[in-house]
Amino acid sequence: MGRDSVERNRNRAVKGRSEALARRLRGAGRSDSDLCAFSDCPGVLAAIDAVVDYGAAITFSRVSNGSALSVAILDNGDIQRNYPHDEASVTALMAAICEVYREEEKSP
Repeated sequence: MGRDSVERNRNRAVKGRSEALARRLRGAGRSDSDLCAFSDCPGVLAAIDAVVDYGAAITFSRVSNGSALSVAILDNGDIQRNYPHDEASVTALMAAICEVYREEEKSP
């Protein structure tokens, strides 16, 4: 199996997951557009910078049934998951992440 065929298989798998998500959302009476887009929420890029600069990781996704967004922070083996439902809660979460991850550690 060559590299091109592997890439085509991956592309089909991604498209299949995307279509499956859309079907589930429709089945739950929701659409992809019912939830806000992370790109529309203030502070997302600042939160990414704050977390990454600190040395942790941050992920953005939607829960499988489409009822909420998902933001997870992986920090030294600890995973903090948050499930905002709308633009206001995403914006508040991003502000809180920036505050916590930009704080300088205090010396004892």
